[in-house]
Amino acid sequence: MQSIETSFCQTTDRLTRLVCRGLLLPVTLGVLVFLALPASAQTLSDDIKVGTPLTSAGITMRGFSPPVMPLPPGDWEVVARSDETFPLTNRLHEIVPPAPKVVLTLVNKELLGKVFAAVVTYSPEVVPIRWTSPPCTAPGASFIDSAGTTEGSLDYACARVWYHPAGLRRYISNAAGSEKEWEKQYIAPLAQAKETFPDSVIWVVTTANRDRGRLFDVTLLARSTLSGKVDDAFDQGIRSWVNGFAKALIGGLHGDKASVVDFPAPSLP
Repeated sequence: MQSIETSFCQTTDRLTRLVCRGLLLPVTLGVLVFLALPASAQTLSDDIKVGTPLTSAGITMRGFSPPVMPLPPGDWEVVARSDETFPLTNRLHEIVPPAPKVVLTLVNKELLGKVFAAVVTYSPEVVPIRWTSPPCTAPGASFIDSAGTTEGSLDYACARVWYHPAGLRRYISNAAGSEKEWEKQYIAPLAQAKETFPDSVIWVVTTANRDRGRLFDVTLLARSTLSGKVDDAFDQGIRSWVNGFAKALIGGLHGDKASVVDFPAPSLP
């Protein structure tokens, strides 16, 4: 039986430490049927390039009962695409042929979209291994949600959420000069739109995979309150949304055409 090890978020930056510290980011997809599937067509992974528009109908892969990665509602534009590979090893620590992966950086062109940016990673092909699924934990996270799965489940999901009151625009500005490849490659492309972003942010990092199937990872940047403080009502809305999104990713791994409801609106002051 083979396994995979991935590490996308290693950094000494304070903001990124809160979001990424100690994370292995395998990738997740699931079922969330909050609304009927939007009329917009899904976009085939092969056809995506910089400038391609995407909708909440999501990204579809080739294959029988093709998986689909749903996206939050929005008018999404691809601002960066990177075609890479997952380094794979088996349990004997022998190197096996790497599997392809695609990483997209997305900006929501919708004015005041509740989720305004994203970095999504996925395996466009089936990978016949058992993905390494670490315990769903995260130091300093506001909360975590495994959507009822465990590291031993055939379907695995883990969402990690951080409420960060300030510092996003500076973090994006500094990403191009970062020593961390994840920031330099996938966060720096957001600089072209950073002036439209809020400075306080909610990070939602959701990973999911299917045994001997595909792996998805979705990092979402969502709007918080102006002060960055999250009251109980907003917090409960976010928790419900995150649980549904993790399940939507799992369903998507199985080819379910699920849709995602809009992220909760911040509470009024």
